[in-house]
Amino acid sequence: MKAGQRNAQSPAIDLESWKAVKEAIRNFTFENFNPGLLPDDHWLRRNIFDKISSTSGLFLALEPQVFVSKIRARVFRTWKAAEEYYANSLREARNAFLHADLDVEPDDEEPQQIMSPKNVTELTQRN
Repeated sequence: MKAGQRNAQSPAIDLESWKAVKEAIRNFTFENFNPGLLPDDHWLRRNIFDKISSTSGLFLALEPQVFVSKIRARVFRTWKAAEEYYANSLREARNAFLHADLDVEPDDEEPQQIMSPKNVTELTQRN
């Protein structure tokens, strides 16, 4: 190839590598660490997920029973970073919902009060 000439062929990257890079950039942007991205045999990943799985039985024993999906872990640099990450996730879910052609039955129940750390602290101090 001559100097100043560009390669017309786009770089190729497999889908799994692209997903890993995309997730790493997202984690860097939102200042968090996702132990699920570590290799399966990494000691820190095993340590974190062993501790999480030891508590999953508690979720299944809750009354009334609640839906339990796959439990994941993230470690955030700050509380603000966690707020920004989950606010972004909720925005993405809202946008996906608004742009989907879904027939959803309206919820007739009263909306649940959202518990913030401040609400939880106030509630525990009263009891």
